[in-house]
Amino acid sequence: MLDAAADTYLRVQSAYLLSRIELKPQLLSEINKKFAKEPNPYIQVAMAGLLVQLRRNNSEIVQKLVFHPNEKVREAGRLFRAVKNDPNLSRQQLSYILSGNNHWIICDNMPFLHFNEQF
Repeated sequence: MLDAAADTYLRVQSAYLLSRIELKPQLLSEINKKFAKEPNPYIQVAMAGLLVQLRRNNSEIVQKLVFHPNEKVREAGRLFRAVKNDPNLSRQQLSYILSGNNHWIICDNMPFLHFNEQF
């Protein structure tokens, strides 16, 4: 994902896979630095799912996304901001994620778990 020479699809999918596990702070710091230099908004959106693991300052990450110059990245930021700041929406999202019907739902929605203070 950090290799700018790799295929775009591969980089996006590797970021989505990495969002399913807890990353070390050093790697998150490196991803945060590379995020600003990344020209592809699809890769930036995938990286954003990793950056929210920085719980202590994920509000700053969300703000960076919401005010990003690219509309695709702003959309992701608005979704993260809504889930983070609206307790009712957050509860609905958590209820859906933890419903237990499909285990892949938890994997695909891991970034949202980092916004909830209960986790």
